[in-house]
Amino acid sequence: MQLNRIDLRRLILSLATVSVILTLVNALYATYKVQRNLLIDGTLHANEAYATKLARSAAMHLNLVRNELKWSSQTIAQAPRNPSLLQLETERLLHQSESFNAVVRVNAKGQLQALAAPEFFKADVILKNAPIQEALTQQQTRISSPFRLNQGQYFILVSQPIIDKTGHYDGFIGGLINLHNRSILHRLLSDQSYQDETYLYVVDAKHRLIVHPDETRIGEKVLDNPAIETVLDGQTGHQKIINSQGINMLAGYSPVGISGWGVVSQRPLQATLATLDKQMLSVLWHSLPILLVTGLIIWLFAGRISKPLWHLAQQAEHPETPETESEVKLIKTWYYEADELKTALLKGFGSVHQHIHALKTESLTDPLTRILNRRGLQQQLETWQLENIPFSVISLDIDHFKAVNDAHGHDVGDQVIQAVTEQMRECSRNQDVLSRTGGEEFLMLLPYTPLEYAVQVAERLRKTMSEAPLKTVGTITISLGVAHWPETAEDMEKVLKQADVALYQAKQTGRNKVCVATDPACQEAMRKWEDVLN
Repeated sequence: MQLNRIDLRRLILSLATVSVILTLVNALYATYKVQRNLLIDGTLHANEAYATKLARSAAMHLNLVRNELKWSSQTIAQAPRNPSLLQLETERLLHQSESFNAVVRVNAKGQLQALAAPEFFKADVILKNAPIQEALTQQQTRISSPFRLNQGQYFILVSQPIIDKTGHYDGFIGGLINLHNRSILHRLLSDQSYQDETYLYVVDAKHRLIVHPDETRIGEKVLDNPAIETVLDGQTGHQKIINSQGINMLAGYSPVGISGWGVVSQRPLQATLATLDKQMLSVLWHSLPILLVTGLIIWLFAGRISKPLWHLAQQAEHPETPETESEVKLIKTWYYEADELKTALLKGFGSVHQHIHALKTESLTDPLTRILNRRGLQQQLETWQLENIPFSVISLDIDHFKAVNDAHGHDVGDQVIQAVTEQMRECSRNQDVLSRTGGEEFLMLLPYTPLEYAVQVAERLRKTMSEAPLKTVGTITISLGVAHWPETAEDMEKVLKQADVALYQAKQTGRNKVCVATDPACQEAMRKWEDVLN
């Protein structure tokens, strides 16, 4: 059958083109998914890291503020009735570090004893606010919730109780921080410049915004925001959320433990992925030259790919031709599939040869014992004669085997033959040759083995058989005759006959024994046989 090389080439081109296109589509899709996940994951972790950093900075600042107020409270406690000291200490707190926008000293009765603040701060307005009364009631260090004070702006009050020398509560000293104006805390949390639409906000323990880019939302209470719920629960982390404005956000958050606040840094999902589509188009555009080069290479190599397959197919049509195997070996298979096909063809030819060899071996082997038959024995003898290999011969026969067959049947007789064969294997070497020459007759050929050693092997085999009764028939004995080529005779046929005569002599003199061709009785028997033959 002639193969159409053009059709095969087109098939390869089609499959390769489809594969390249599918690979490209899959690569683009996988790249898109990976890049999308990387962008989202990177933004989430970046926001978490930034929120954590600012939360720690805010906690450090608030702790510093509290320490400043604590120092002032201790100073004031030493001279609670000294107006000049009170005013001086409040002025110091206001101007020393720009931590506060105003500083107040309120006694236990709720009376303002000192105020350090710009002119537009009114003392009566300050005292009317709930955080002042809460500080007096709770009598402990606290950070208040946002409250409106000056011009509708939101403030927080950080207060420190004052304990006099007698251990009694004597009001507090507190610092007011404007959430809209310049202060260290305001600069720390509000003055963050972003180019990618990321922004940061802070909520207090009551879900109220205390820092937000849109200052009109400061003081607003935010509910149903999972990021705020989680951060106010004291957890640091990140998650994708839909904020209170219905926008998908990538949020990272961290709590400010000292104040119960939560810092949230977030970026819109749409802004994060805005550049991804352009990136993918750029990837596709830059891939086009490679695609064109790949297509050209596929077209050029399609012929080379199909050529070895075509030659192999041609040779496979004529497996019976003697030169086919050598022709297949000459075919150049430079890629995996063709090489595998070539190997398979060669293995096929080898299998045919092995089958022929197996048939030949079967013709040389006894089917019952799987050792050589007469034909196989003869072939081995001819080989050794050509190579001039000396050997000993052990001829053996099962004693009273006909009685076993008559008493137990041929199946049991076959089992006895197999048992004898097995013992022959046990007593022989790998290079020894075993043969079944008749019904219960066997030969063992022992290359490069002196006659004396062969006699020992025969005696060991005889003894093993006589001492190992078989399950069905009991004890089985064998008789053996031993000869050697060229020691006992120079003619191989004569050596085999000497072994047979020695075997016959063993049977005639009582069975279950070993006779050697060099024994006088065996030599006499051999002369009589030669006389009869002559």
